[in-house]
Amino acid sequence: MLIRSAIKSDCHDLAELINLAGDGIPEYIWSQLADSGQLPIHIGAMRAMQETSGFSYTNAKIIEIDGKVAGGIISYQLANPYSLEDLNDYPKFIRPLIELEAEVAGSWYINAIATFKEYQSRGLATEMIKETKKLARKNSCEELSLIVSSENTRAINLYQKVGFNPINKKRIITPPHKLLQGEWILMRLELTQADLPK
Repeated sequence: MLIRSAIKSDCHDLAELINLAGDGIPEYIWSQLADSGQLPIHIGAMRAMQETSGFSYTNAKIIEIDGKVAGGIISYQLANPYSLEDLNDYPKFIRPLIELEAEVAGSWYINAIATFKEYQSRGLATEMIKETKKLARKNSCEELSLIVSSENTRAINLYQKVGFNPINKKRIITPPHKLLQGEWILMRLELTQADLPK
C-alpha cells in the first residue's frame, strides 16, 4: 500500500472517485457543463486538472495497491471567514452543503473520500484519514470536518469509529437527476494535543 500526492495523470481516476463520494451529484453537475457528445466524467477530469479549484489534483492524495489506484481523498483548509454572499449562485440542492461548510470555517475539510469497489473493506479510508490528519497538523489546523449523507450509514460508522462526531444537519434538497433523501450530516474531528504541532 502506498499513499502519495496526486498528479495530473490521476485526474480521470480522481473524477470517478469524486463522483463515487458525491452520490452521483458531481457527474450530474458535469453533465450540465458538457458540450454535445462530451462525457461528464471527462469534464470532471478536466476540472481536477485545474490547480485553483477545491477539486484540484493538488489537494488530493492517492492510495495505491500493487501499483494501481485504489482510492483517493481531496482535502483542504476552508476559508475563514467563510462567505455566503454568493450562495444564490449555486443550485438549490448544493446550498445546504455550502451552509454547513460555513459552520466549520477554517477547519481542514475532507471534500471527497472514496475507494473503488474492489478495494473496499480493506481499511484504506482509515489510512487516508490518518494521512489527512498529518496534513491538518502540518498546517496548524486543529480540526477536521466533512459532510455525509444520512443514508450512507457505512461511511458514518467509519467516521465515528475514527473520531468524528456529528455537529449539525440539514435536509437534503433532492437533486434533479436522482431521488436522494434524508439529511446532510456535518461531522467534526477535533485533534488532540498529541496530534497538534509541538
